[in-house]
Amino acid sequence: MGLKRVQLCENLGFADESIEVLKKWAQVAAMRSIEVEIGMNGLSLENVLRHLRICEVFDAGFLRVVLGQGQSAGDGRLNHFIRILSDLAPVLETAGVKIGVENHFDLTTREIAAILDKVNHPMIGAVFDSTNAIGFIEKPADTLALLSPRLLSVHLKDYRIYKAEASYVMTGSVIGEGRQDVRALVRIIMASHPDMNFILEMTVKRREGLSVEEAIEEEKRQISVSLDNLNHILVTEGNACSNSR
Repeated sequence: MGLKRVQLCENLGFADESIEVLKKWAQVAAMRSIEVEIGMNGLSLENVLRHLRICEVFDAGFLRVVLGQGQSAGDGRLNHFIRILSDLAPVLETAGVKIGVENHFDLTTREIAAILDKVNHPMIGAVFDSTNAIGFIEKPADTLALLSPRLLSVHLKDYRIYKAEASYVMTGSVIGEGRQDVRALVRIIMASHPDMNFILEMTVKRREGLSVEEAIEEEKRQISVSLDNLNHILVTEGNACSNSR
């Protein structure tokens, strides 16, 4: 598929695997010339150091972090996060690993931006997820604008919204087939970050009644179509940015 990087995130439970198992995974990635980045949830010094050891196994130079584990922030917790990240800065420099704080479902984008501004270190920046901030009724472009000055990585996904009984339902979609203006977001990102790393996230709900084999084949098709659509956008918008410079 031409993919150059994958992210191992906490939903896989990989941090509980033995070092021997992780080394085998790392060998598979190295054989295929695929870079690996690591994802974790819950900022603490102990948890980051644990995941930095995993980064070393995979020769990963990037660690994506969700700060709050679903807890609300408040000034006390914001200062707590600032202290931990500031203390980690020299450790990250030694390890050669950058931390990217993702906008998720706990802290608002303004809170994340305030934390990063206070820490103010080149090894610590932001991960923009194109749909997560909708949980705070933020427009994706507004979220991007706040995170752009310290942007290190982008998680792209698409979504659909439809009316249901006494509610609205928001669900994942194949890239380019939903309501997200992916092209506009890519254009904005590439104008200021032409070498940005994009992680394609698939959040399409499985249809009921599918066998395991049918679900896998359907997911393969969704990935393939999403990748084709995204590659087309990246090429056309990349050329447009080059021509404008």
